[in-house]
Amino acid sequence: QILSGCDRRFDVIIAGAGMAGSCCAAALARLGLTIALIDPGPVPNWHPDDYQLRVSALNLASENILKSVDAWPLISTLRVSPFRQIEVWDAESTGRLTFNAADTGLSHLGHIVENIAVTSSLIKRLSATKNVRLWLNDRIEHIDSGTEDLSVRLASGETIVATLLVGADGTASTVRQAAGIELDERQYEHQAIIAHVVTEKLHQETARQRFLPTGPLATLPLSDGRSSIVWSATPELHDTLAALNDEAFAESLTDALEGR
Repeated sequence: QILSGCDRRFDVIIAGAGMAGSCCAAALARLGLTIALIDPGPVPNWHPDDYQLRVSALNLASENILKSVDAWPLISTLRVSPFRQIEVWDAESTGRLTFNAADTGLSHLGHIVENIAVTSSLIKRLSATKNVRLWLNDRIEHIDSGTEDLSVRLASGETIVATLLVGADGTASTVRQAAGIELDERQYEHQAIIAHVVTEKLHQETARQRFLPTGPLATLPLSDGRSSIVWSATPELHDTLAALNDEAFAESLTDALEGR
């Protein structure tokens, strides 16, 4: 497709259609700005039979942002689990914190939501927005910044122009590199185990986190009654845990959470 001069000019180009980039596009579009959203990945597709491992804890502020761009009504029809309490405690001290929604007159503190539920809902809204154009399965090949406007050449061969380019394209950001923004990188010697687990006790819509000497362990309540765990561990512990069978892993997890 050959774009006309009018079709190739936008107010803002956003690189990256993840949760941040898509939400940014939706918010700016509501101001009447013309938006080009580019991402090398396919259209995100939430599936009712495939509970994704990657979930996020969205607090009330995040929910309000998603409501303001009319995405939350779509998200809330998918798999979402409210969390009404948060428990945090430390393995090497008696310190313990509990946050309860009822104590502040709230119905909940937030929701646990699959990342793909957020992105697919945002993209669905953006697809129906007249002043937004999506370039999915496409990527930025070259950025040329002029005195006023900048032009972006895509892998598909198209060139688009805008006055502002937003980089929401992850750790290996093409936009960051083109802007000459340096990155300090270091290894923090931790690896995470992510899983969904069935627990003997009900999760009671409570998010829990215990700080262990080897790294934090979090459990998040899911809508089907299971819990999502994110266990950050040293490489040695990670390898040990990853080699365990289900029964042995469950015992280690129970011990790490003190049976909660």
